[in-house]
Amino acid sequence: MEGCGGGCRGAYRVVVGWRTAREQRGTVEVYEVSARDGSRINTVAVPVVLAPAA
Repeated sequence: MEGCGGGCRGAYRVVVGWRTAREQRGTVEVYEVSARDGSRINTVAVPVVLAPAA
C-alpha cells in the first residue's frame, strides 16, 4: 500500500441519532483539531433538514 505523507483525504461515514417532533432545519459541522494548539480549524458547515421518524 502506498502512503501519501498525511495529505490524503479519506472516506468517512458516521451515523448520528436524533429525535425531533417536527421537521426543522439544522446544521452538521465537521472540523479538524489543530496539532499546534488544539483549536478547531478547517470547519465546514452543511445545512440539513431534520425530519421526525416515520
